[in-house]
Amino acid sequence: FRLVHAGAFDGRKGQAVVVEALARLVASGLDVRATFLGEGPARAGVEEQARSLGVAERCAFEGGVDDVPRRLAASHLLLLPSESEASPLVLLEAMAAGCPVLAHDVGGISELTRSGACGRLVPTLDAETWARAARDLLLDAAARAALVRAGRDATAGRTVVATAALVESELLRLARRP
Repeated sequence: FRLVHAGAFDGRKGQAVVVEALARLVASGLDVRATFLGEGPARAGVEEQARSLGVAERCAFEGGVDDVPRRLAASHLLLLPSESEASPLVLLEAMAAGCPVLAHDVGGISELTRSGACGRLVPTLDAETWARAARDLLLDAAARAALVRAGRDATAGRTVVATAALVESELLRLARRP
């Protein structure tokens, strides 16, 4: 299986959670690899964590890339364990590309996933919980296919401008929330 994470290595996007969940998945017997897209000051620490957990050979740190949608489409699951998010564009990109989403239930993520209809939501940043949630989805092709259909339906016909407008409207709505 192929996991993917896309985001800046800034200490808040949850790459460390992905590495620890990956190690737990591998220990459980799953043949799984993770691709990390993005750059930032925390990357070296995440690479060291992968080495110390014995999963470095299962991690591809690819940096900033120009073909994110293609890489999302080639993956079985996007993991987005961010500490905080408003309305992450990568979530919409994954849905449009046909990549199922597993995301931390923070900020505007619930709204973008239509309360989990277009992606599974995880209420915590605990790596064991993430590993279980990822394992459940990886082993359930029908559930992944349902998320792909719902995600594509939710993003069908959206241009970049329309997607940006959706993100902006969600941000404004969230800003008005008490």
